[in-house]
Amino acid sequence: MKSFQSIFGEMVKEYGFQKRTNTKFFLPKEDIVAFFSIDCPSGLFYVQFGIIPLYFPPCGMLYYTYGNRMKHMDSSLMHHLCKESSDDEINAWCEKAKEYLSLELMPLISFISTASGVREYIIGKRAFNGTGPIACAPNHLYELLVYTELFLNHIPDARVASTLFFQSLQDYPYSPAAKKELENRVNQTFEIAKDCQKLTALFNQWRVENMLLFKKSPI
Repeated sequence: MKSFQSIFGEMVKEYGFQKRTNTKFFLPKEDIVAFFSIDCPSGLFYVQFGIIPLYFPPCGMLYYTYGNRMKHMDSSLMHHLCKESSDDEINAWCEKAKEYLSLELMPLISFISTASGVREYIIGKRAFNGTGPIACAPNHLYELLVYTELFLNHIPDARVASTLFFQSLQDYPYSPAAKKELENRVNQTFEIAKDCQKLTALFNQWRVENMLLFKKSPI
């Protein structure tokens, strides 16, 4: 009897995902890395999808801000799998997941594989419905938009996005220190953006650090 992790890993490998560990699979694209992570708290399997934009400030850990659990993406994936699930149950779930990957998830990954695609996805409001593969709060989306515009060298648009980001922080229970840290990081990046070469070097550094998340052990 194959484990759920093994069956799921074989399935996503068909779509180009590389095995990082028995529970982590990642797909490097031009400006993002897409990944799946399998967790099994209390005997139940949860499959998490996420993306990490390579030009986003690194934090040294794998995070799920820009992602969602697969059971929240599609109603056909709501069925819980557990360690005691039969091969038939696991295979049936994976078949439904495979259909969702083919029809919905892989086209989305292709669309947002570049910073330009990420930008279009956010400003087109597709990311603001709170459901689907990328379900996160508006403050996180505006923060991503700031760095996306900076990466694309759209400085005036980045200024507009930063205003929206700073305003959105007021709607969430951040501590004053945390808010200040986020604002300072954005403002410091704008200072660096005055020198195009320095900004390019900064984004290149962030790309390297973010890629290390998928190359070093453990994650």
